[in-house]
Amino acid sequence: NESTSKGLVRYGVPQGSALGPLHFYIFINDLPLHISNDKVSNDLFADDSSLHTRGKNIQLVETSLRGSLNEVADRCDSDSMIIHPAKTKRMVIATPQKHQLSPFQLKRTLQKTDNEQVHEHRILGVTIDAEMKWQSHLNIV
Repeated sequence: NESTSKGLVRYGVPQGSALGPLHFYIFINDLPLHISNDKVSNDLFADDSSLHTRGKNIQLVETSLRGSLNEVADRCDSDSMIIHPAKTKRMVIATPQKHQLSPFQLKRTLQKTDNEQVHEHRILGVTIDAEMKWQSHLNIV
């Protein structure tokens, strides 16, 4: 357990404050409205946000997500919010056959940090894997 020194909060909300969640929702709730690409969806839950899209090839997916993530980053910057680059993950979901034919690599950096491409990711208590096999989720359950 570590404590920090007291200081003046110039912007933002102190972590653990009673009004913190309400203030966060006020800031983040309109985030999907700032994504101009109608093929990219943004889902929000608590302090998590997920961008997703689909496309006929990896280049279309990458271009769509890159533009939308830039819009989200610009929106966050304008409200003095920070997207944590180390917590930003990317994943390509496709059939096992498509994964075998060509290893899909999404190229994306955020704040000069290369985001990790993962084979599985936990969202709202469900572990989703890149081939939608559900074995990882079943093992955890």
